[in-house]
Amino acid sequence: MNTPATTSPSRSGLARKLPAVGAVLAGTLLICAHASLYGRWVIDDAAITFAYARNITEGFGAVIQPGAAPVEGYSNTSWMLLLMLGRWLGLFDHGSILGVPDYVVYPKLLAVLCCAATLVAFHRIAAVLVRRPWIVTLGAGILLASIPSYVVWSFSGLENSLYAFVVTAIAAVTVRAIGEQRLHRFAPAIIAGLLAVAAALTRPDGMIFAFSFPIVVLLLMTKSTLRATVVSVAVSLASFAIPFGAFLLWRHAEFGRFVSNTAAAKSQTVGLDAATIRSFNKIGELVGYVGAVGAMIALLIIGATLGKRTPFRRRLMGLLVPLALSIAAFGILNADWMDQLRFATPIWALGSLTVVLCAYRVLASSAVRTRVVCGLAIIAALSMSATLLRDQSTKFQKEPTVPLCLVADSAGRLVNEMADLLALSDNEVYLGPDLGGSALTSRVRIVDLAGLTDARIADLRRDGSEDALADYVYDDLRPALIHAGLAWKIQDKDNRAEKDYYFLDNTNPAQGGSYVRKDLVSSPAVLDRLRVLKQTGRDKVFNHYNDAPLSSCGDKLAPGQVLSR
Repeated sequence: MNTPATTSPSRSGLARKLPAVGAVLAGTLLICAHASLYGRWVIDDAAITFAYARNITEGFGAVIQPGAAPVEGYSNTSWMLLLMLGRWLGLFDHGSILGVPDYVVYPKLLAVLCCAATLVAFHRIAAVLVRRPWIVTLGAGILLASIPSYVVWSFSGLENSLYAFVVTAIAAVTVRAIGEQRLHRFAPAIIAGLLAVAAALTRPDGMIFAFSFPIVVLLLMTKSTLRATVVSVAVSLASFAIPFGAFLLWRHAEFGRFVSNTAAAKSQTVGLDAATIRSFNKIGELVGYVGAVGAMIALLIIGATLGKRTPFRRRLMGLLVPLALSIAAFGILNADWMDQLRFATPIWALGSLTVVLCAYRVLASSAVRTRVVCGLAIIAALSMSATLLRDQSTKFQKEPTVPLCLVADSAGRLVNEMADLLALSDNEVYLGPDLGGSALTSRVRIVDLAGLTDARIADLRRDGSEDALADYVYDDLRPALIHAGLAWKIQDKDNRAEKDYYFLDNTNPAQGGSYVRKDLVSSPAVLDRLRVLKQTGRDKVFNHYNDAPLSSCGDKLAPGQVLSR
C-alpha cells in the first residue's frame, strides 16, 4: 500500500526561501556585472580613508601620514573601521589577491556584500507589502543594477554602498514595524535610532535619518496613540542622540571640532538660508539623469498607489519618508564636483524599490486593460531611460573621475623622483590639490590645498581669507614643491611665488602649474633636469591613464616609490 509523500517542515521552509535567495543573488550578480565595466577604478578620495586606516592600524594615530598632526580628514568613520578590520585580517593594503591589488579587491568585496544586504532589506520590506516579495526584490535589483550612478559610486572605494544599505535598513525596520503593528514598541524605535547613528558615522548628512522613524510615527499618529507616539519618538531620538552625542564629544576632544575637518573645508553648513534653498535646484539633476519621461511615469505610479487610503499606503510611509529625507539631503548638500551624482546613492536604492513596489501594486489591483496600458507605458519609459543610462555608463568608462592611481603616480611617485633629484628630506612639504593616492606613496609631507587634512587651510578656505592663506603657505609651510591649478590658485598679492620659487612648466603661470623653492636648487643644471623630469613624468603618467583609465598601479602602494614602481 502506497502512502502519500510528506514534506518536512524544514524542507518546505527552505523551498519558500529559494525565490527570495534567488532574487537577491540574481540582483547582486547583475550589479556586479555592471560594476565589472569599470575595471579596477577606485576614486582618489577613497585613498584618503585608506591612508588613515593604514596609519591607525600601524599605531601612528588618526593622521594622513606618519608624523602629521591628528586631523579628521575623513568623514566616513564606519567605512574606515571596515577598512581597518580588513587590514588587521591581512585582506587590505598588504599586496594582491588572486593577482589583483587588495586595495581594489577588498573595498569592492565590501561593496558586493553591502549591495546584497540592501537587496535582503528590499525583500524584508516587500514581504509586508505584497504577496510575492521575490518578484519585487528581483525587479528592484534589476532596476538598481541599471543605474550607473549607483553602481559607480558603490564600487568606487568610498562608503556609498554601506550608506545605501544602512538607510534601506532604517526603512525596513520602519515598514515592518508598521506592518506587524509594532510601531510603538521600544525595539523598532531603538533599532531605528542606532541605525541612524550608523548612517551619521558613514556620511555627515546621515544625521538626517535620525528623524526618519519619528516622522513616520507622527504621520501615523491617532488620538488613541498620542501617548505611545510621544514615547516612541522620544525613545528613537534618544537612541540616536546618546551614542552620537558621545561620539561628538570624543571628536571635539580628539580633533577640536564638532564636525569633521572635511565638512569645514567644504563649507558644508546646516540651515535653510537662501543659498541652501537655491541648492534644491540640484534635485532636477536626478530627473535629467534618468530622463523626464521615466521620472514622470514613476511619479504617476507612486501617485496612483497613494490616492487610496489602504494598508499598503500606510505601510509605504515607512519607505517614502527616508526616500524624501534622502532627496532633501541631496538638495541641501553643496554641489559636488565629481561626476555621476555621488550623493544620490540612497535615493537610487530607495527610489528603485518604491517604484517597483508601486508598479506591482498597480498592476496587481487593476483590470486587464489598465494593466496593458500601464505595462506599455512602463516599457516605453524604461526604454528611453535605458538609452540615457547606457550613455552615462559609456561616458564614465572612457573618462572616470580622478583615479586613485593617477594621483598616486602624478602627485606621489613622480614627486618622490623630484624630491630625490633635489635631495629633499622627508620633512619637506609638497603642496597640491590632490591627496589620496599621494598620501599612500609620497615620502615627503603632503599638504592639500583643499584643506581636507589641514585644519588651518580648512578654516581659511571656509572664511574666505585669501591673504591669510597666502601667508600661511609662504611663511609657515614654505613648501618645497607646489602644484596649483586654476581651481586652486593661491591669491598672492606680494608675488612671493615669483620671488621665492622657480616655475617648472612650459605654460603661462597664470594658468597654474608647478613650482620649486629657489633655495633648494643648487644649480641651473639641476633646475633644467627637474623641469625635464617633471614634464616627461607627467606626460608618461597622463598618457598611460588616457590609454588605460580603469587600470591599477601595482600590488602595493608604499611611501618612497617612484614611477618605475
